[in-house]
Amino acid sequence: MKLTKYLSLAGMLAAGGVAWGQADAVTITAKINNLASNSPEVAKVTYSQDSGSTWASVGGYGGVFDFTLTAESTSPNALTELLNLQIGQHFLAICIDPKQDISLQTSHDFTLGVLTDAPQASSGYATAPQFSQQEANFFASVLANQFGSNDNFVYKGNNAYSQSEAIYALEMLLWEAVLGNDVPLGLSSGNVWVTNENSPTKTNPANSTNWTQAEKLASQWVTDYWSKHPNSGKITTLALMSTGTQDFLVYTDPPTIPAPAPLALLGLGLISLFGVRRLRSA
Repeated sequence: MKLTKYLSLAGMLAAGGVAWGQADAVTITAKINNLASNSPEVAKVTYSQDSGSTWASVGGYGGVFDFTLTAESTSPNALTELLNLQIGQHFLAICIDPKQDISLQTSHDFTLGVLTDAPQASSGYATAPQFSQQEANFFASVLANQFGSNDNFVYKGNNAYSQSEAIYALEMLLWEAVLGNDVPLGLSSGNVWVTNENSPTKTNPANSTNWTQAEKLASQWVTDYWSKHPNSGKITTLALMSTGTQDFLVYTDPPTIPAPAPLALLGLGLISLFGVRRLRSA
């Protein structure tokens, strides 16, 4: 990966993507292989957009999926370089589009861009319900503080919760952000409610153990990270977008400038001393 070439790009993206917009997005082709080995299948999900009065089923199922990059629009490409991806390499991404489905073991064209441009408009939405900057910052902070590197999506937070419960919590919060504009997010508060109960009601939206735990964890994340964003600049959140299939979130650690080698520092010091000596001699 050519780190020095993309330092300024990484800085702009990590700062919230203000300088990187939809016009800068690029096209890639990726094969979606299967669910990641450490991800549950987030299925049988229903949602309400009127505080639990009426419910609808999510179009597909979610979770973290394993992809293989098969083609990109240019080579080298700034965003795929930032993700440190090469043709044939695997990467992981989590679904952010609850109203569409996607076929496994097939290749799809995606627009790779910032999270605030996602998801794209489709038959499931009247207009594109894009993530707000507040939501993008929130999810960047959750990922930076609660999960491992972008190549594994491993939960590293409170050990009272399992890997599956953490993926459930993250997936449900992502879907709630897309389905409505509740501020702050809350799985059973505000206008948008999300649950994995087959027949939810307004008074009993969910009762399964894994969902109850996931909801507790999600609520804790909202308390910890909604209004403040510790370490959110440590990662860059990007989106795989397509009008015909589900959209996905992928994230990466932005590159950093390597520390100067000790010998190089010594050389700089000697040069400085030599320069001072010459000035004094003159």
